[in-house]
Amino acid sequence: SKKSTASSSFSMPKSFQVNNFTNIRSIPFIHHFLPANFPHSVDKSYATYATYCFLGSVAGSSAMVLSTQALLVAVGVGTQSAAPMAAAMNWVMKDGVGQLGGVLFASQLGKGGMDVDYWKNKAGKWLGPLAKNEGTKKRGNFQRGTADTNPKRWRMVAALALDLSTLLEICTPFLGAEYFLPFASIANIGKNIGFLAASASRAAIHQSLTKTEGKTSNLGDVTAKAGSQAILASLLGTGFGIIFSQTFCSDYGTAGILAGFV
Repeated sequence: SKKSTASSSFSMPKSFQVNNFTNIRSIPFIHHFLPANFPHSVDKSYATYATYCFLGSVAGSSAMVLSTQALLVAVGVGTQSAAPMAAAMNWVMKDGVGQLGGVLFASQLGKGGMDVDYWKNKAGKWLGPLAKNEGTKKRGNFQRGTADTNPKRWRMVAALALDLSTLLEICTPFLGAEYFLPFASIANIGKNIGFLAASASRAAIHQSLTKTEGKTSNLGDVTAKAGSQAILASLLGTGFGIIFSQTFCSDYGTAGILAGFV
């Protein structure tokens, strides 16, 4: 079945079998972050998936603290020559461009990604004979598969988009203040794409981790606990990010922020 196929994609190593997590609920306050009746109410791969997501969220939140600091340096905060109004306008504009890019991406998400055939036809009209290459071998269509039919692919797209966008934000101060708006906007578009792709794939992944009893399932509980885990990871990651920021940036500036991200 579709659910069993999705579940097998998140198979756990033998060292992470359900029996090893039977007593995990004895840890104080841990029950606030796990579905009711864990581990019997979820698939056996839930613990591994949740652990990797938690660690990834901690690292991502730490990196975002560093990238935000780098953007503030790039926009001129803390320098005498910085114009507060111009800096604020640049910041708002890059957020607006990023949100528009996210909307355009979401409009294509239900089709499994960018409508490549549409843009090929457009390019053919614009470039004419230059766009025709009959000898080119037709390759596989990498954009096939929606967030429902291929959630793992879109989860990877989300992770790559967020990491590359964060790295671009950290590198923005090296490019100069005049390049802040275009590169910060591109990075913000990538982050919005990452957030949307992660949100779109999350439903199918959570569905594969639930256990259905009769006509009911605990999808809502699994989703709610995933939100709680993300909040805790964000708090921890922000704390680590502040520590990294004070440790690296205070002595090495933007290069230190980049080293902290790496």
